[in-house]
Amino acid sequence: MPNIETLRQIASLNQNAKQIINRNPQEALALANEALNLALEAQDPTSICSSHYFVGSSKWRLGQLTDAITSLQEADIINKYLDQPVHEVEILNTLGNIYLDLQIYDLAFTYYQMGYHAAQHQNDPKMIATLLSNVGEIYRELNDYEAALDHYQLSLDGLKNLDQKERIIYPISNIGAVYLAQDKLDLAQEYTMQALELARFYDDRIIESLSLKFLGILAKKNFNYSLAEDYLNQSLTLYSETQELLFSTDVLFELHDLYTEQNKIQQALIYLNEAIMIGEDLKANHILKQAYQRLVKDHQALNNTQNAFFFMEKYMEVSEEIEKDKLDQKLRSIQLMKQADITAQERDDYFLLNQQLEKAYQSAEVIHAIGRKVTATNDLEALYNIVYENLSILMSSTTFGIAIHSENLKALQYQYLIVDEERMENHFASLENKNSLAVQCFIQNRSLVFRTRDDIKNVLHQTPSSTIGSVMNSMMFVPLVIEDKAIGIITIQNRADHAYNEQSLKTLETLAAYIAIAIRNTQKNNALKAQIEEKSSIQNELAKLNKELQDLSEIDGLTGIANRRHFDEFYEYEFKRCLRSNEWISLMMLDIDHFKEYNDHYGHLQGDEIIILIAKLIAKHAKRSSDLAVRFGGDEFIVVLSNTPLEDAHRIALVIQKEISELTLLHEHSPIASTISLSIGIASLIPSTECSTNALLEKADQALYKAKGNGRNQIQIYKEST
Repeated sequence: MPNIETLRQIASLNQNAKQIINRNPQEALALANEALNLALEAQDPTSICSSHYFVGSSKWRLGQLTDAITSLQEADIINKYLDQPVHEVEILNTLGNIYLDLQIYDLAFTYYQMGYHAAQHQNDPKMIATLLSNVGEIYRELNDYEAALDHYQLSLDGLKNLDQKERIIYPISNIGAVYLAQDKLDLAQEYTMQALELARFYDDRIIESLSLKFLGILAKKNFNYSLAEDYLNQSLTLYSETQELLFSTDVLFELHDLYTEQNKIQQALIYLNEAIMIGEDLKANHILKQAYQRLVKDHQALNNTQNAFFFMEKYMEVSEEIEKDKLDQKLRSIQLMKQADITAQERDDYFLLNQQLEKAYQSAEVIHAIGRKVTATNDLEALYNIVYENLSILMSSTTFGIAIHSENLKALQYQYLIVDEERMENHFASLENKNSLAVQCFIQNRSLVFRTRDDIKNVLHQTPSSTIGSVMNSMMFVPLVIEDKAIGIITIQNRADHAYNEQSLKTLETLAAYIAIAIRNTQKNNALKAQIEEKSSIQNELAKLNKELQDLSEIDGLTGIANRRHFDEFYEYEFKRCLRSNEWISLMMLDIDHFKEYNDHYGHLQGDEIIILIAKLIAKHAKRSSDLAVRFGGDEFIVVLSNTPLEDAHRIALVIQKEISELTLLHEHSPIASTISLSIGIASLIPSTECSTNALLEKADQALYKAKGNGRNQIQIYKEST
């Protein structure tokens, strides 16, 4: 029997986590983990379930989506064995939220639907209203704005009737988002400002951050770029304070888009880099996909086709991983429902009964295996062979075909057609042939399944015929779809009646999704290769212009490291980022001792060689994407070291001085040494709103001035007494 005092402590920890989760999810996670450890020691299922829920909810807010799903599904399973389930509706709702973030809309809708049924059963009008608003989010992301607004309004009306003023923030914010997407800017402004005021009144950081982001987008749409940047940076700062990294990437993308709209591509790339680092840390492929897609366009705008091609390949790779992850999540959900032995009717609607589940699971495993092979090849012929050879594991067929739309021929051209195990060549289906079931499937962009010849006759309104072999009795046609547009069809047919059922159709539809992605990836790959070949000749012609443009670029022409222009933008961004993250930033200013004397006696060409060599040496120590080595002017350099405290910056400076000394670069006309030496000044701080970028730069400059004044060939660190 668990100790009563322990149970009270667990309940208190979870209650505290609940109260702060919208303000400080990191602290909420620490409290919930402490509660979970106590609950596991006490072996109390109710406390374990409750703690898992708060752990999962906190991890969701922090962007740890995979771990969040694991915790929440664990809670969901435990709930099935409790006489009085805890947080049942909230668990299902949060799982729906996570799958919405992952853009797995069918699973999101399923969990919302299950939560809605549970809320109705428990007579919980507050959660009913919440779930209605969340279902509206699915419709909004799928651009069905009318349905989205209907759901938001139902949610808003329900919460108003309950006098749940702190909860109405969510549908109000969502309504503003819809009007923003529809470019109804006055209405978007009205609802977003209302949501922001309520969020600040109720100290809801989630909606406050979101509202500031929406206001930034509004300002951008009105071409008020300065105001847009201000709102977006406020939103980013809030997300940094709450450590909601996943949601901060949306703001980083908006900042990127803001700068690309102003044709400031290099500045925009800095924000993409931060989003990619977050995506990699969180293993969030849907974030990386958005980032790579933007990088392709950015490098095309910069006429860097090689980089554009590289990021296009990264985009395609991560797109394939996302599709595999979606299937993995669906398989996991099926397994968990089987494990929990759930019999509730609303779950039967999605996961079927146990026997059907087993068959669906086996089919899904085979599809996944095919999908891995299909998406790993850029050879279409190999792709078609893989599909055909493996499909027999799932279902029998007499005819199998894949046809792709040919705009030139105005027909479906069968790239791969097998009839009675014999390969057929040069077969087309004209789009004008309305009696072709393949054409109907393609034009209507919907799946067709026929179990008997009479089914076919009822659709065609005539006796069916075939241009190849005999007419089949059972047929399935599924469109190959990319971004809601059909690019072709896949068909499987059998002479026997009732050879296929609804499960067969779902299996073929899932497989069709893999095939469509693989076909489009191959097409894009080939098109991009052709584009690179075409542009390579153009780039040769542009080579003459590159020299003239170099002075305007962000790279120093002599050394190949960053120039002053790049420094100004990079340093300002990193300073603000460290301000948001409460991190150290260090500046190191370096000057070649008595370089004028070197130039006077050895010549400017030799002097240039020294500058190039020192620049390369310094750049070695600015390894991270958040570091930057800069030629500041003449023989002066700067190194920006983000997230680097003073002692680490000093250590790097010592290494640089040691390496310069070991090079023994002769400087016979230096009054302080026989070889080239450096004077270095360092300043470090954790930025605050009271400290400007210029202030830190001046401190580093003062430290360098002191190093030179004290005899050079030394390192000086800025101190307030300096």
